[in-house]
Amino acid sequence: MAFSGIKNINITSRNPSTLIKDFMMFTNNRQSLNLYFGTEENVDLVIPSSCTSIGGLTFAEKSINTLIFSDNENLVIGDSCFSGSKLKSISFPSGLKSLGKSCFNKCSFLTSVSLDNTQITTIPDFCFQDCVLLNSIRLPSTVVCIGQYAFSNCYSIGDIGIDSTNLVNISQYAFYRSGISSCGLKPTFKSIDKYAFKESNLTSLTISCNTIEYECFKSCINLESAAFGEGLITISDNSFIP
Repeated sequence: MAFSGIKNINITSRNPSTLIKDFMMFTNNRQSLNLYFGTEENVDLVIPSSCTSIGGLTFAEKSINTLIFSDNENLVIGDSCFSGSKLKSISFPSGLKSLGKSCFNKCSFLTSVSLDNTQITTIPDFCFQDCVLLNSIRLPSTVVCIGQYAFSNCYSIGDIGIDSTNLVNISQYAFYRSGISSCGLKPTFKSIDKYAFKESNLTSLTISCNTIEYECFKSCINLESAAFGEGLITISDNSFIP
């Protein structure tokens, strides 16, 4: 390989808006990171404060430990950015605005994600799907939507702080076969789609919405308590069967 054995590389470009540092290419006046071509195992990478965008697939399948952010403002993470990588942990700055679909999909080494102080409103489709070791994550209070398969097969997540959010919608298969232990939804919650918690480790539930969809809580064999709001009208077929 062209750069085999090299641990650090800095290239001075004649274009002042472009920077290559530590095998990362920054463009657009160093605001956009769209390419990482490093091959070294277990790398910690520092993202400069000027960076506001990390493109889709940038770190997919890469052998990185973590990214270290500064006070990055208006930070946007693209689709499948870390998909299939060996990322172990990541702590996002308060300036994080959004995560892309499948952002951490199949990150089988990922154990910790810090989103606490961010302002994101959506956990997008497939975001943490198959992150089987993820055991430390708390949703910020600003989250209102959780996409389909967002936490499916996240066996180790436990309590992710749903009670402190202002969730409005949970999409289908969002927590399918996950380790989520509790779900306390506020009266402002609107809808939950079919199969949302199917075969999960849920033990307690508080929910207020008009309809509980088909097989929403099917095979939640550890569910011990469930409280329903006054607005509940319909419990669909097989919603709670073991």
